[in-house]
Amino acid sequence: PWRGSVAIRIRLDERRSIWVVTRAPLDEGSIAADWFEVLADLQPLLSGITKPYLTLARSERRRLIAEYVLETSGAGVILVDEHGVLLNTNAVADAMLAETQQLGLFDGKIVAHRQAEQQLLKDHIRTMAHQQSPNSRPDCYATLALSRDDHLIPVTAIIRPGPPYAPISAPLRRTAVIVLRDPARQNPLDAIDIEHLFKLTKAEAKLARLLAAGMNTEEAAIQLSVSKHTVRSQLQSIFTKTGTNRQTELVRM
Repeated sequence: PWRGSVAIRIRLDERRSIWVVTRAPLDEGSIAADWFEVLADLQPLLSGITKPYLTLARSERRRLIAEYVLETSGAGVILVDEHGVLLNTNAVADAMLAETQQLGLFDGKIVAHRQAEQQLLKDHIRTMAHQQSPNSRPDCYATLALSRDDHLIPVTAIIRPGPPYAPISAPLRRTAVIVLRDPARQNPLDAIDIEHLFKLTKAEAKLARLLAAGMNTEEAAIQLSVSKHTVRSQLQSIFTKTGTNRQTELVRM
C-alpha cells in the first residue's frame, strides 16, 4: 500500500527524527511526481512547528498521566468557579456524587446536604478561588469534613485554588478545586499484595488484611479458623516486621 509514497525526514536532534509520509489514494495507485518538491518546500515550515508540537504532546501526556493517577488513587476531583458552579469532574467524583449523600448538585452548583457544612463549603470555595495565581502554592488549602450517617469517618474535602495560570492566558473566571476522599470506597489490598509489600507470611498477610478491613482479633480468629493464641502470636510477628507497636498503627499503615 505504500508504493509510490514520498517521505521527508525532519531531524529533531542527533537521536530523534520525524518522518512525514505522503501517499496517493489507494484507487489512484501512484503519487503526483511533483509531491517531493512540495514536501521539500514545506520542510523548513514543518521543522519549525515540530518543537511546539512536541511541547503540546508532552503537556498532553502529563495530563493523561495525572488523570490516570487520580482515577486509580480513588480521589474525586471537582473544579468549580468561585460561586460553586460545577465546571468539571473526574470519574471518581462523578461516582461519589451519585453514591454518597454528603454532596450534590443544585441549580448547577455543588452543595453540601447539611446546612452548616454548606456555608463552610461556600466560604472555602470563594476564599480559595480568590487565592488562584500564576504559581502553584501547595500550602494554600482549606479542609472540610462532611459527616455521614453510614460511616464513622466522614468524607473529607480539601479545597484548593484553581489550577495555576500564566499571565498571558488568565482565566475568564476564578476557580477552586475540591479533592474528595471517601473511606467507604476504599478497597483493602489482597492478602498476596500485603504479603509482598511487608514481607509477611501468607498467614500473617491474611490476618493483616482482616484487621485492615475492620475486624478485631477475635473475629479474625473465627474467620481464619485458628485459635486466639495463634492470632496473638502472628500479630506480634506482624508488629515486628512492620515496625508498629499497636493494632491501630498497623491498620493505618
